[in-house]
Amino acid sequence: MELLTLTVTYDDAFVAYLNGKEVFRSQSAGGTHGVPLEYDSLADRSHGIEDGADVVELKDSPFLRSGENVLAIQGLNHSLGSSDLSLLPTLRLIEVPPEVMTEPPHDFEINEVYKGSSPEESFVEIYYEGDTPSGLSGFRLVVDPLGKEGYSFPAGTVASPGDFFVVTGDLLPFPVEDEAQWLGLVTPDGRFVDGVRTSTRPPGSAWGRWPDGGGRDYVLEEPTPGAPNRFVPRSDVVITEVRYHPPLGYEGEEFIELFNRGESAVDLSNWR
Repeated sequence: MELLTLTVTYDDAFVAYLNGKEVFRSQSAGGTHGVPLEYDSLADRSHGIEDGADVVELKDSPFLRSGENVLAIQGLNHSLGSSDLSLLPTLRLIEVPPEVMTEPPHDFEINEVYKGSSPEESFVEIYYEGDTPSGLSGFRLVVDPLGKEGYSFPAGTVASPGDFFVVTGDLLPFPVEDEAQWLGLVTPDGRFVDGVRTSTRPPGSAWGRWPDGGGRDYVLEEPTPGAPNRFVPRSDVVITEVRYHPPLGYEGEEFIELFNRGESAVDLSNWR
């Protein structure tokens, strides 16, 4: 077994049991781990879906056994008068035969993403940073972490060191977005090669890595399909002071201070 995880999105709390033994409880549940909560227990504090999900690793749990297993999840609300209660569990299992568990090459990188005014002008760019030629035939660009569907590179596609491969939006079975978007590259048999989550960016700008391939990701001012990414780091505006957790916990006294050490004004609209 390669992976066995339980992901729970919830409001307000939960406790998970595997074959009758507690394996996880959310921090909002309260109580003591291993001591079962009564059926009418309330959550210790509120937790909304927007506060994020909890991920529980089960592959190495001592309570996991061969054959049939029983997973039970107890949901709790913060108050009896609450108007909502959510418990959305997802169990993910990946089992890979031993003969295909070799690690794929990771020299192919998703290097640049751009949404143009039309699908033909949009693109996803792959950069090859390996030292020797390597085949890209059958590799797939996907937007699903499980590698479903996607665009497959044609047979006979070979990359030489420093090559760029541009796939335009009209060839992709999914839209290229200006909003944050997950993109992945997998081998023909579905093994993970590279994955990125782009940043939300203004129309007309691109997301990309700089330097190409293994560099950090940035919002680029202009797209450069099939060519090295261009980026000029800005260092005029800096964070100079941070105050958090002030005396007596007055949140209104918390602040982050920015300083413009450059010689001209800077428009901070849409900076984050």
